[in-house]
Amino acid sequence: MSEKRGFVKRCPSLGRTTFMELLRGQFEKGTSYYIVQRPDDGDFHLRFHRFKPELVEWLVINWDEGRIFSDELEIRWRKKDEDAYDVLALAEKDIQLTGFEPIGGEWQVEEYPVEKTGIYLWGKGKGKSQPEFWVETRIPRRLYYPSDRPVVRLGARCYRTEEGTTQLIRLMEVQ
Repeated sequence: MSEKRGFVKRCPSLGRTTFMELLRGQFEKGTSYYIVQRPDDGDFHLRFHRFKPELVEWLVINWDEGRIFSDELEIRWRKKDEDAYDVLALAEKDIQLTGFEPIGGEWQVEEYPVEKTGIYLWGKGKGKSQPEFWVETRIPRRLYYPSDRPVVRLGARCYRTEEGTTQLIRLMEVQ
């Protein structure tokens, strides 16, 4: 496992339009994924799919919180009200984002490559008839993972404080 420096930045109140422009600009190229969630009428809804820039408006307006991640960057958000979002950005490069301030001091990043130590996801694939759906008896609904492999794992990076305590886990890829 390799160690490198990480950067964590936060904007506690980013307007909807600016936030949507940020997402489109940061994730317009390459492979990225999104996980969004919201409570709704006593139920909990979650979606996990491959990201496409044309989904930005739908994601931001319809979901209370989420994350979009790629090998280069992860952006997380939580809706504060109809036009403001609390946004966190995690990267191994010091990217410049308007309105964002660094938080937490020096971050050390430890990488967990998916092929060696990835985070395993729950469930078993439904097979060739429905390769995108997964079943886990302890979770009372179908799961969707953006992968057709029999076992799905996430590559991740642990963000540690100067004292060595893991504070954040940044997702990178799906396999």
